[in-house]
Amino acid sequence: MGNDLGCQICLSHSEKPYQPRFVLATSPSDLLYRCDFCRTWWIGTQRYQNPVSPDAARAAFPEARIED
Repeated sequence: MGNDLGCQICLSHSEKPYQPRFVLATSPSDLLYRCDFCRTWWIGTQRYQNPVSPDAARAAFPEARIED
């Protein structure tokens, strides 16, 4: 993961009500989110979230329509 993922909005609010928008869940511990501001993909669980590249999001959620 590079340092270029995430913007000030999603990086500072990833665990608050302003977190990136929920997109898909394949189980309670596999969640996909996306920041509406910088378009960064996030994957995580109910306890944590991490910004990831589009390739990592595709690998984790092959059924999702993930664009760059």
